[in-house]
Amino acid sequence: MDGSFVDSGPPPGLNHLMLAPPSGMELSRCLDQHLLEEMQRRVRAQPEKVKRRKSIVEHPFGTIKHSMNQGHFLSRRLPNVRSEMSLTVLAYNIKRVLKILGVKKFLAALT
Repeated sequence: MDGSFVDSGPPPGLNHLMLAPPSGMELSRCLDQHLLEEMQRRVRAQPEKVKRRKSIVEHPFGTIKHSMNQGHFLSRRLPNVRSEMSLTVLAYNIKRVLKILGVKKFLAALT
């Protein structure tokens, strides 16, 4: 290969998005869009499973980690992971208190 790019046209399923885009607007589509659409179809077909999934205890921890932009645990071994999760939950709770009370009331409560 010489490094040049050969355009073979839009991927299947993208044609309907590119009929007449406004000038200067660029449309993009995730390479795995078909997988995302399939997953969305399965979710819509079985909403009771989604409801059950949201109620299990893992969900709050995942939500906290996601909202704090944490991703995977950085530490290894269970005691270290527990410590990391404890710090994450502490930071999340402080963030919530700040949002509810405000900084002045929070600092006043600490002194």
